[in-house]
Amino acid sequence: MPIDGSRSDGMVVSQMTHNPNLGYRPDYSQLRNSAKQACMRWGFRSAAPFGTPQQFCDQYGQNGRCDAVLITQKHQCSV
Repeated sequence: MPIDGSRSDGMVVSQMTHNPNLGYRPDYSQLRNSAKQACMRWGFRSAAPFGTPQQFCDQYGQNGRCDAVLITQKHQCSV
């Protein structure tokens, strides 16, 4: 889901949460799709990842393991 952005800069920041204990990798296309929708609302055609995703543990379980990773990715809107 988009959490920040600038129409004049054509930049969208998307974020999602992933549980690393479920045994599968996060689906980064969710970030791109939500950024693309935000860009399209601004009149752009698409969105491309800008830089690398930032990840950090947002929630630790009682066993000390990370139960929720917050993943943030910048996207550049394109025409």
